[in-house]
Amino acid sequence: MTDAPIAGWYPDPQDAAAWRWWDGADWTSDVVTRPGAAKTPVDEAPRRPADWGWDNTPVLASAGAAVVAPERTAPKVTPAKAAKAEKPAKPAKAEKPQRAAKPATAGPAAGADPTASTSTAWIWILVFSPIIYGVLAGALLQYVLPLFTDEAADTLLLVAIALLVVPVVPLWIFADLDGRALRTRGFDAPSVLWMLLLPPLAYFVGRAVLLRRAGASSLAPLIALIVVLALVAAAVVLLLSAILAILTSLGVTIPGLPLG
Repeated sequence: MTDAPIAGWYPDPQDAAAWRWWDGADWTSDVVTRPGAAKTPVDEAPRRPADWGWDNTPVLASAGAAVVAPERTAPKVTPAKAAKAEKPAKPAKAEKPQRAAKPATAGPAAGADPTASTSTAWIWILVFSPIIYGVLAGALLQYVLPLFTDEAADTLLLVAIALLVVPVVPLWIFADLDGRALRTRGFDAPSVLWMLLLPPLAYFVGRAVLLRRAGASSLAPLIALIVVLALVAAAVVLLLSAILAILTSLGVTIPGLPLG
């Protein structure tokens, strides 16, 4: 025999003197008293509505009297539950305003493309700037300084210093042109004033740092410059050693410089 599918009040399977609500699938905790019904021992009470003989039909009468099955009562509400239900809902938490997106960095680097080439013709000219500087300075000292042979020693010293400084000007121009080329490609470029600090090595270092921050690489020119500086330094040392050797062989002495 199957359980009654119709929800309704049926005799409580645990107490025949009470009604218990059957929700169509299982017993609930709602129980009411059946007036005039004798209490049935728990062990003898039927367990399912259909076992009472009312197959698929809810109980409507008992013992020949018109007894209407009680309406299902609403669940009891305790004062604590009522107070909790009346408690005003917590206001919705105001949404935290979102921080405005940080604007892109102003300036040429804002649209830099890390894949763009950072190699310019001017930076490679600067790579060989020690040689260029040496050739220009040597030429000026050789051909211009003799024109001031009649001047005083202090004047000759100032002229020699000026002739050594003038060849730096083309290097500044090359550095400025390199910076302009980098900016047209969207990169930041170091100031030409970097040429005042150990030119041109300081400019190369500042250039490599800025390009590194932009995600690009520019180590090749810096490494090439270091190699050229090392070769020039070695050449100068060899040249001075050869000159000293020649002077020593000729017996020429220079005041303050020990020879052989």
